[in-house]
Amino acid sequence: MIYPQGATTATLSSHWNVGGWTSKSTINDLDFVDTVIGLIKDKVQIDETRIYSSGMSNGGYMGYH
Repeated sequence: MIYPQGATTATLSSHWNVGGWTSKSTINDLDFVDTVIGLIKDKVQIDETRIYSSGMSNGGYMGYH
């Protein structure tokens, strides 16, 4: 299980760049998630058909997209 955190804003709150008010962010969170999955795949064998995501608030929105 991994639980990455979204990037921090100037006010030190974290968020995922999924559109809406976060659309001004230059962070590419989809690339970040793909990179994390790639790094894990390099270390351990995983079943790519069983990758799930979950979150609350903005994290849930990221998991949905």
